[in-house]
Amino acid sequence: EVSRIIVDGVARALSSACDESPGLEFDGLHSMARTLPALKKRLGVNLNTVITYLFLCPSCWAVHDSSALYDEDLHEKCGEDECEGILYTTKLLASGKEKRKPTKVLPYVPPHHAIQHWLLRPGKYRQLQEWRTEADQPAQVPPATMEGMDAF
Repeated sequence: EVSRIIVDGVARALSSACDESPGLEFDGLHSMARTLPALKKRLGVNLNTVITYLFLCPSCWAVHDSSALYDEDLHEKCGEDECEGILYTTKLLASGKEKRKPTKVLPYVPPHHAIQHWLLRPGKYRQLQEWRTEADQPAQVPPATMEGMDAF
């Protein structure tokens, strides 16, 4: 919703600028994407390969894979012992189909994927090595013996 408001504001500002300055023209302004999915599609951004969406029980925080949302054996109430949480709400569409909407969604990026993407940024690996001096050489070291707050 916020992204749509921002993009609409940009489109209106550009349209107003065109109205105020007759010589100013922005090609494609009339067909400008105004929703987040449309923007992602036009820019070629596909985060589905990076982000995994899970849904949770809002009471006990039991994790469920999004592919299980429409399983017949998945009940609306959480199946964990002594938990009364509601996993999803059901909405009847005009077409007659039921749509399930999870009550709590967790976007998750596996740490190794996040670190890979982070290290792909230009200069990031070099920046991580800046603390080294010429005397520092990569080597195996024994584990730290400090415990608790002394470790910091």
